[in-house]
Amino acid sequence: MKILGIDEAGRGPVIGPMIVAGVMIEDGKEKMLGEVKDSKLLRQKQRVCCLSKRNR
Repeated sequence: MKILGIDEAGRGPVIGPMIVAGVMIEDGKEKMLGEVKDSKLLRQKQRVCCLSKRNR
């Protein structure tokens, strides 16, 4: 089974442009994300670390 995470940013289609992105990972690999609950709270170094783990 795979796990899909989706997030959006923007004001919505009625008010203005909107961006939607998703990331899919294998079930059981969600532990590699650690305690990440909200990407907006991560520092740049933490984001780079998460991205490099995801790309392995």
